[in-house]
Amino acid sequence: LFDTNYILSLLDLNSEEALKTCKTLFDILKAQGMKLRVMDLTISECQHLLEKKAEYFDKVFMLKKINSEDIYNACERRNLSKTDLQLISSKLEDELNKLGIITIPNTTKYQNLAKFSPEFESLKRVRNVDFAALHDATAIYYVREKRGKVFKDFDKVNCWFLNNSSNLKFFHSIKNKGNLPEAIKAEDMLNILWLSNPNILTSLNSQDLIDIGITRLISCTLNDSFPRASVLRE
Repeated sequence: LFDTNYILSLLDLNSEEALKTCKTLFDILKAQGMKLRVMDLTISECQHLLEKKAEYFDKVFMLKKINSEDIYNACERRNLSKTDLQLISSKLEDELNKLGIITIPNTTKYQNLAKFSPEFESLKRVRNVDFAALHDATAIYYVREKRGKVFKDFDKVNCWFLNNSSNLKFFHSIKNKGNLPEAIKAEDMLNILWLSNPNILTSLNSQDLIDIGITRLISCTLNDSFPRASVLRE
């Protein structure tokens, strides 16, 4: 189950490092015959974010130049316009379907479970917007139902919420009492897949894997050191 930031990375609307990590992992998952899914709520979140970025496209400067993980920076790098962002937003679901990512059309059941959950309350303290916290909590409840039980062994897990966030707080906000969490970061899954079965990564040698890990670590560290967007705007 793909998160918003993973989808944006896969569409090259994040950093170049994020694209390499997410595209490499995506190709491996697809080659292994795994079911690739995205919630309708995630589609809506992606579209809302792209439309907001398009709305303020001509009013920003610093974010285009500084934050390598921002959509504006990707637009600067790829020479994309405001109209391009609006077009990507309008065709998002169709483009994902072409990649083999199927939309889960109705997640109301999981949203209702999430609205009154301790996970939602915990995520609200981490996420800047309640909708984003509800989105993540909804994904957690979807994954839990698909799993059917808790797991302690990676190779037995049948469903993951795949994330490409540089916000480490997200992964420490939900208490799992020693069980494997519902969410996993892209580079973590890539490393675990390689360690568990190096033969499946025939197109990726160990140096490539090291490069992906190092560049992602540098990117996350730099991103964490930047001031908030509101401060940059001031």
